Amino acid sequence: MTAISPTDGPAFLGESVDTGAVLTAGRNEYAVVFGLAGTRENPALTVAFRDSATSMVVSWDTTVLSRAADGNISGKRPDHSSHRFDSSQLPLGPGKLLDVGVFSGSAQRITVGSEGKTSDAAIIANGETGWTLFWVVRDGKPLPQEAYLTAHGYSGPGSITVTAYAAGGNVLGTATSKGPVVGEELSRLGGRVQAPIDDEGRPTNSDPEPAISTPS
Repeated sequence: MTAISPTDGPAFLGESVDTGAVLTAGRNEYAVVFGLAGTRENPALTVAFRDSATSMVVSWDTTVLSRAADGNISGKRPDHSSHRFDSSQLPLGPGKLLDVGVFSGSAQRITVGSEGKTSDAAIIANGETGWTLFWVVRDGKPLPQEAYLTAHGYSGPGSITVTAYAAGGNVLGTATSKGPVVGEELSRLGGRVQAPIDDEGRPTNSDPEPAISTPS
């Protein structure tokens, strides 16, 4: 894990990390970094790429979140309950992907599971928000876009489950991307990160416009 300087690319809010994941798109190679940007009350989960040739760090994918009165992540609309997780997936090539996300609290362990396999994620506390960042490179296929975009709960093939644990092993919170909507938490998992390669590792647009998304 490598801490990223706040002046190196995006203005990260507190701690941010180099995930160790590297994307190769044609002749270009990018290190994947992420963290929270913005303010404590309106942090944004931000994924950025560092070009190995220029060392320039560019924010390519940002999901704007808001802090609810209970300290968790606000629901999509005022009448929706708050929830505790937000995550995104980045395909690294055939059968390999990176999950990055945030848990709205302090956790000692976070797991990410799909396709019958569960992996321990690396974690780091974000001192500015009190939330916990997590990330893991693992074998698997990314969820289809409809798993993240549907407003009524995704019921197609595949799912992702994220669970946070306390020091003693007690479950602090869990969320899944499949099933009927429960507390509007389901659509917060498994969004696709814009990338310069497709699911098979083939180059797409090597210089995309930065993407900013706001849950709606």
